[in-house]
This record gives sequence, structure tokens and C-alpha cells, in this order.
Amino acid sequence: MDNYAYIADWVRGRRSGGAALKVLDYGCGQGVLVQMLRSAGCDCYGCDAFVQVGKAPRDYVLEREWFGTLIRDMPDGKIPFAAEAFDIVVNNQVIEHVEDLELTLAELHRVLKPGGLVLSVFPHKSVWREGHCGVAFVHWFPKRSRARLYYATACRALGFGYHKEKLGSIGAWARNRCQYLDEQTFYRTLPEIHRHFLRYFRNLRHWEASYLRARLGSRSRMLAVVPDALLVALVRAAAGCVFSCEKAAS
Repeated sequence: MDNYAYIADWVRGRRSGGAALKVLDYGCGQGVLVQMLRSAGCDCYGCDAFVQVGKAPRDYVLEREWFGTLIRDMPDGKIPFAAEAFDIVVNNQVIEHVEDLELTLAELHRVLKPGGLVLSVFPHKSVWREGHCGVAFVHWFPKRSRARLYYATACRALGFGYHKEKLGSIGAWARNRCQYLDEQTFYRTLPEIHRHFLRYFRNLRHWEASYLRARLGSRSRMLAVVPDALLVALVRAAAGCVFSCEKAAS
């Protein structure tokens, strides 16, 4: 099971009969999760800032005819849907790319119905491996620091890192990946993340242990005797945080 399947299952688990859940995938990318949830009977929509895709957004999304209707661009950071439109908002590997987290959380709060839920899956600053370049701890260095560049270069010379074939020489790879981290990632500590989210939402609940068991599927039987606290620590070190929170009912 991957993140998309986990999130889709989590959303389906919130259904209690009646009308289909109305769901927003914030930072939907190509619309994989939108497609999955609509196929499962949810009324799902998506939005993203399509600034790094290298092609017209309509040609980037999986279902071309969805762009502009079910999937919408958000170049100014504002969610292009009405207030109190959604029962659930999900985001998968998105929040670490958000510079203005206050604006994002205010927008998530705005488009949620009272009592609506947010599910967030993303890495925080304490994860060991930086998932966009495949080098451990490189995101712990200050942005635009020479130390980060030297460290990335050394790790790449030792054979570590993703996208090595596409980005040329060791030095070119290190400069490209450091520039990406400098400009496109905004890692925060878990206490910072909690503080920001709890300004807008309540009942914050972490799901890391169940997330790991779900991701492992049948192999999770070997974790039956492992305490949840250890599973939580493992997920937070290896991947990040998985939590939900709720908009207060009016």
C-alpha cells in the first residue's frame, strides 16, 4: 500500500452512509488521489500551484477534461473553491513545500465545513532522509550554506542521491538539489507544526502507528508485539508525520 491508497482508505473510513463525502486534495499534482476517490464514490476535487510541471497543467493532469473544473490552479495560494464546501481536506507530501503556512491553514479552515477534517501526511525537519534528493540530513543544514553544498557533493560522490543520471556531474547534481531545497522546501519541527495547526483546528490526532501497519499490509503481523510508541518513532524518523485535525463545529 502506498500513501495514495492509505489516504483513500482513511477517507472511506469516515463515511457513515448518506450522501457521498465531498473531499479536496490540496496539492493534488496529477490528480491520482482525485481519481482514486472518485472511483470509490467520493465527490473529490483537487487544487495545486502548477508552477513546476514543465508543461501546460491541462496536459499534466491525468484526466485532461478535469482541469479547470474538478482540478483547479491556485497560483496565488488561495484555494479556488467556496467557503465551507468540503467534509474532508487531505494533503500528501505538500506542507513541506508551503512557505506561508498561515495562509494555507486559513484557507483549509475556510473551505472546510464545521466539524470537517484535515488529514496531513508530510515530512518534518527531524526526519533523517530528505525524500526529494535521497540524502540523509541534508535538509538540516541552513539554506544557501556552503556546508550544505559541500555535504551534498560528498554524499553524491559516495553514490547517494536520486536523479543522478538526469542531472549530470557530481557538482551539477549537488548544486541543483541544494537549489531545489533552498527554494522549494520549508521544513519545520513537529512542535512548530502542532502550534500552527492548533491555531486553526482542534482534536489533533496522530496516525503514524496505524499508517505503518497499513503500509506494510500482511507483513505488519510481525509488528503485532511492537509498541505503538516505537512505531510512531520509526515513522517520524523515516518518513515524517501523519495526523488529522478538526474544524470546530459552529
